[in-house]
This record gives sequence, C-alpha cells and structure tokens, in this order.
Amino acid sequence: MKKNIIIILSIISFLQISSQDHIKIEDAIQIGLKQNFDILITKQNYNISKLDNNWTQAGALPTINFSGNIGKNISDQRNNPTSFIQAMLKSDAINASINANWTIFNGFMIKANKEKLQNYEDLSYGNLTLVIENTIQAIILSYYNCIIQKKRVQLFEDIVNLSRTRLKYEKEKLNIGKSTKIEYLQKKSAMLTDSSNLIIQRMNYSNSVKNFNLLLSIESEKKWSFDDQIAHNMQVYNLKDLEEKTIRNNQNLINQYINIKISEQNIKLMKTQFYPMIGINAGATYNQSKYDLGNFEYNGSSTGKTLNYFSNLSLNLKIFDGGKIFQTINKIKLQKKRDELELSKLQQEVKAELKQYLNEYNHKIILYNLNKKTYEISKINYDLAIERYKNGLINSFILRDIELSYIRSGITFYETSYSLKQSEINLLKITGGIIEENQ
Repeated sequence: MKKNIIIILSIISFLQISSQDHIKIEDAIQIGLKQNFDILITKQNYNISKLDNNWTQAGALPTINFSGNIGKNISDQRNNPTSFIQAMLKSDAINASINANWTIFNGFMIKANKEKLQNYEDLSYGNLTLVIENTIQAIILSYYNCIIQKKRVQLFEDIVNLSRTRLKYEKEKLNIGKSTKIEYLQKKSAMLTDSSNLIIQRMNYSNSVKNFNLLLSIESEKKWSFDDQIAHNMQVYNLKDLEEKTIRNNQNLINQYINIKISEQNIKLMKTQFYPMIGINAGATYNQSKYDLGNFEYNGSSTGKTLNYFSNLSLNLKIFDGGKIFQTINKIKLQKKRDELELSKLQQEVKAELKQYLNEYNHKIILYNLNKKTYEISKINYDLAIERYKNGLINSFILRDIELSYIRSGITFYETSYSLKQSEINLLKITGGIIEENQ
C-alpha cells in the first residue's frame, strides 16, 4: 500500500511540474516590456508629449473662427389699440462672421517654442527609457532570484529526505539495541529542524514567484518552471572605457543634459519679448434682416442685406515693463546654473558608483569561484561522511556537523552566484547598455 501511495504521489508531482510553463529570461523580459504597468503609464506620458510637439502648439499657424446665428421674432399687435401698427409683426435675422488671426513675427518665439516642445518630448522619452531600464533590471534579478530560491528548496529537500532515511535507520538500530535513545532523538530533532527550514524555504520560493509575476503584470498565482542555472558572463573591464561609455550613455545624465537645454530655451523665450510682434487680423461679417408688417397699408415686408470685410495689420513692441523681463531672465540663468551643478554632481556620483560596481564585480568573481569550489568539496565530504556513518566510522553528531557545513556552503554559493549576477546587471545599467543587451 505504501509503495502504491509513493508511486501516486510521484505521478502527481510529475504532472504538477509538467503543467508549469517553462519561461526563459528573454521571454520574461519581452512579457514585462509589453505588460508592465509602469512602462505602459510612462509610455502614455511620452505619447502625450509627442502629440504636443507640433507647429500648432508652437503658435506658427493662424487661427480661424466662425460664428453665426439665426433669429426669428413674432409680435401680435392686432388687438392692441395703443399700437401704431395693429398687425402681426414678424422679423427674421441671419448673422454670420468669420475671423482669422495670424502672428507673422513674434521675436522668434515660435521657433523657440517648437525647440522647447522637442526638448520636452526628448525628456519624456528619456524618462520612458529609464523606466524600461529599471524594469529590465528588476525582471532579470527577480528571475534569477527565483532560480536561487528553487535551488535552496532542492537543497533542503535533499537534506530532509536523507534525514528521514537516517531517522528510519536509527530507529531500527534502536529497536535491536545497537543505538541509544540520545542518538535517535538527535536524528529526530535534526529532521524536524530540516523540515521546518524546508517549509520556510518553500514559502520564500512562492513569494519570489509572486513578485516575479507582479513585475510581468500577470496573475500572481501563475506557476513557472525556470532555467536550472544562472548564466554568468565573466569578463575583464577597463575602467576608463566604462567611464567614457557611462558619460555618453547613462540615461540619468542624458536626462540632465535635456533639463539644461530646456533652461536655455526658456531664456530664449524670454528674450523674444524684446522684439516687436507683427500680426494680421482679417475677417468678414454678413447680416440679413427681413421685416413683415402684415397688412399695413404703407408697407408690406422688406429685406436688408449687408456684407462687411476688414483686414488689419498690428505691431506691438514692449518698451518698458519695470525690469520684469530682465529679472525673469536672471532667475532662469540661475536655474540653468543650478542644473549644470546638478549635472556635475551627478557625473561625479555616477563615476564613483561605477568604480564601486566594478570593484564589487571583480571581487565577487573571486568569491564565486572560491565558494563554488567550497561547495563542491563540501558535497564530496558530505557524501563520504554518509558512507562513513553507515560503516560506523563516525557518529551522528559528527555527521550533523558535516551536514550543516554542506548546507551553509550551498546557501553561500547560491547567494554569491546571485550577487555576482546583480553586479553584472548594475554595470550594464549604469553604462547604458542594459536595453541593448536584452533586446
């Protein structure tokens, strides 16, 4: 019966694994780029700024307005003895007008406005790029965190299975008098501790998958099967080359460059007020009126029509405003200076951050290789200890110490592997290559 139950449970476990969709890191990134809400929201902001970037918003095109109305009035004076005309009085009126305004010259303000709108579009695109970079980074790290958490689950599962086997073996030895109660309880305590750690680790893995699904904007309970290993691309970097690439491609720096350009455009816009503004205003009005005096003997009905045209050329020049324009220009210049200082500060911070990331990356490569070797040795030592324990060459306490060392070395290796991948992604992102690398 027990054998049949084990077989059934194995089949169910296999079916659960088979029902999970396998997802690669490339597929996860593509899903996130299409469905992540932060990207979708920021993309709409970019679309709005792109739509605003046109010559109409800049004020280059004329405005044309049309208005019209039709009116009808009826006044019954047939039974009004005080009325001079005792009749049914009717009147109809049609009024229509069209007006066009066009600014021919306003001190190059139109061109400055258009350039500013282009800067806002570029800044919006830069913000979108920054959100995409952050999302790709988060998806990659979340994906590999799921792998690490799954590896830790498998490690604890192996330990629990071995603990159960040893507990069963220890109980048999206790029953035949070849073991003590202390050794049996020690094995049982170890199995319970390992089982507790396994439950906690399974919960950690489940939470990591939910967080992964949240980044992809899909159902949080969706189950996935991931790759078995974290792929590392270890290479030697030159700091000077990385700095040049960072100054050229780092999106935070690019956005700050655009902010400085916007300040420059604001100065140009204020200076345009020193130039004259020339505009044309033209239009036409049409009026039609019809009066019906009923049977009044001196007059029946009459209709009047008028059509007027007009065209005006205007010239406006601001002569004196109390120095407000100069004050505003000086204020914008100070803001521009502040933006330039912010850029210098940001460049310094980015360079320092780059050096830190590169230093961490180089050290983590060394740690990764050392911890990998340590884990491999601990695995061999653990396998040998199990055989020695079965042969009675070591006791359960020594075996437990070796087992705990094996668990710690495995956890340390997996964490180092994840930390190394994190350093790789940090270098890619700060140098502006994370999007290109994961297209």
